[in-house]
Amino acid sequence: MATILLRSPYYETYTRAYTSSMVAKSAVIVLEVNSVVISTMSKDTFLSGSSGQESGTIAFEIADLCRDYLDITFNNTYTSQILTIGGSVTFKNKTIDEINSGATATPVGAVETIDHKALDGYFEFMQGLGTGTNSAKTIATNDILQDGTTIYAPDNTAGRIPYWNGTAIIYQAFTASDTSETIINTVFNIERVCSKHEAFKVTFVNKYGALQDMYFTGKTSENINVQKTTFKRNIIDSNSRYNNQKHSIKQFNSLANETLILNSPPMSFDTVNESFKQLLVSEQVWIYKDSATTPINITNSTQRIKTGLNDKTIQYTITAEYAFDMISNIR
Repeated sequence: MATILLRSPYYETYTRAYTSSMVAKSAVIVLEVNSVVISTMSKDTFLSGSSGQESGTIAFEIADLCRDYLDITFNNTYTSQILTIGGSVTFKNKTIDEINSGATATPVGAVETIDHKALDGYFEFMQGLGTGTNSAKTIATNDILQDGTTIYAPDNTAGRIPYWNGTAIIYQAFTASDTSETIINTVFNIERVCSKHEAFKVTFVNKYGALQDMYFTGKTSENINVQKTTFKRNIIDSNSRYNNQKHSIKQFNSLANETLILNSPPMSFDTVNESFKQLLVSEQVWIYKDSATTPINITNSTQRIKTGLNDKTIQYTITAEYAFDMISNIR
């Protein structure tokens, strides 16, 4: 069993040698998510070796298909949200064309069993194994699911740090007064931030598929963007008069979206840069504001990564917009 990351490819790859006087010419995969069959796929194998006694190799990419069944939700409650992926791969002694033409296919060797846990994370290009055979970075038991060992949190604020226990994401809590927390022999330093501005907690799904918090304690500003459509209409009545309280230029289909500009506290670049990168590319982000958890989208398309050599103060500014229109239009 492997713990895989669904935003990057994962290949189910197997090789079946010449067995019982049969060549494995094709294979069929039955794929399950949370014990429900979601797909059955077949393809021909890649044959190699001595003619007539070749080995057949097959590879099915499963991550993209399975990810459709994992939709992370968050309402300020930290729960393990993962998939259990199961199924089987069976080799056959006939090609797909032969089977479609009516040939009877016989299984070649034993059935391969699929058994994985899956998180909504990703691995970077340079982390790929590059072998083409299950060439994905996977998660190991007791892996910390968050980069950096320094956490910047406001005074009197508790928090969570995620790790993988082999079967679920565990969110270990630290208290409102803690200045350190140890998880699986890893010591996290909790830097308490004091600011005259209101602190906002932004929670996002990081590269490991876990919920991670980041606090923005600097100046925050809000803006509203409005889009309007107008048309000129006739307001003359049957007596060739018009009412000067009516709109001759009529506005319709007005849409509005609110945006936030958030500023982080001063920080050490070597503890936060990786987390900021993950925040920018996260597809699911929320902000805790006005006693409610609200979905937002980070709109920064570029961000200069700061370093201690080039920047005296490491502080980031992000722009976010609420992930919905201000005027409710869900029908």
